[in-house]
Amino acid sequence: MDFTTIFTGIQESLSATMSNYSLGDILAILLGTFALSVRVGRLYRRTHKGINYNQGYVQTLVVMGGIIAMIMLILGSDVAKAFTMMGAFSIIRFRNNMKETRDIGFIFLVMAIGMAMGTKLYLLAALGALVMSAIIYGMYRFDWFAQKKKGRILTIRIAPKKFEDGLFDKIFEKYGVKADFLGYEGVKKEDLIQISFSVQIGQKTNVPSLLAELQERNGNEKISLSYAS
Repeated sequence: MDFTTIFTGIQESLSATMSNYSLGDILAILLGTFALSVRVGRLYRRTHKGINYNQGYVQTLVVMGGIIAMIMLILGSDVAKAFTMMGAFSIIRFRNNMKETRDIGFIFLVMAIGMAMGTKLYLLAALGALVMSAIIYGMYRFDWFAQKKKGRILTIRIAPKKFEDGLFDKIFEKYGVKADFLGYEGVKKEDLIQISFSVQIGQKTNVPSLLAELQERNGNEKISLSYAS
């Protein structure tokens, strides 16, 4: 399959599309797809967590819905034309990896909306967008499938002469903390060592009280607790 064949097929498909759809149909499909894709974009922004929010990605979601609808208008119900278009799109390569796996789900959602709108399945597009949006928001609102214990990194500084195996075990046990020893290293310019643990802390754990007891045990030296990357 060469480019001449591909673009000849596209040209024929465009001619067939203009004969099968009125201008009103095309405008309704594109504007309806835009409206639904905008709702998906707003939902993504509303439910996004973290600091890696990408405005360009959300704008791409909105544009992608319209592009897919246009492709479906071109393809119609001709399977041969569909394979022709897939041959054209097979040359596209994406350089950027998705930073969050949920981003892929939003891409497929706007693709499905565009496909449904492009084939004039308006009710399917509207209900599908509504139901999936409700599910996505519900997972965000009620924090579905979140781990009951969050993984964190605990670092404790202590004088070498005070450190011994199992020094903090009773405190961890008291607060229901699962701790795995990662290692230790010397602290420059101080006669101290820094011990690192991978810890899982329950959502209801009194973290300030936990840290206070650990600090009493280590001689009031520095303690830090951060989320595992």
